[in-house]
Amino acid sequence: MAANLRQVSASSGVVLAGEMVDSSELLRASGPPAKRRRLVQERLASDGYLLLRGFLDRNQVLAARAAVRDFVRDRHGVDLPATGFDPAWEGVDQQTADSIELLSQVALAHSPPLAAVFESDRLFALFRDFVFGHTADDIDADESEPTVSTFDYKY
Repeated sequence: MAANLRQVSASSGVVLAGEMVDSSELLRASGPPAKRRRLVQERLASDGYLLLRGFLDRNQVLAARAAVRDFVRDRHGVDLPATGFDPAWEGVDQQTADSIELLSQVALAHSPPLAAVFESDRLFALFRDFVFGHTADDIDADESEPTVSTFDYKY
């Protein structure tokens, strides 16, 4: 569960947000794959998310971030920070923040830089192997591999 919670404005309301707990060590836990799978599933069930630092390709993540940053700048005239979190972004007025509507930008979500992150083979394998609990060894010759897919709205 997130630590050091504080109130943050979110669209038309306020949410509690804090530092997320890193779950990376669960993927490297000793023991059989079933144990690691159980640990990952338990963390996901208890926290509602998995923070896996360094799991995704850094260059692909930076390219996706640049695509979002360019979209927001070009369409809305708002400069997001190139890296990290800029407290100045908290100063953007609510009307501007609401007008960006990243959740409705399906074309952006499916653009090559974002798809390389959101639809990466490594991420799909994580869901198939750890979240859904299927590995290649679990699948019989006459069974099909579980399908992992994404939604149009990815943020």
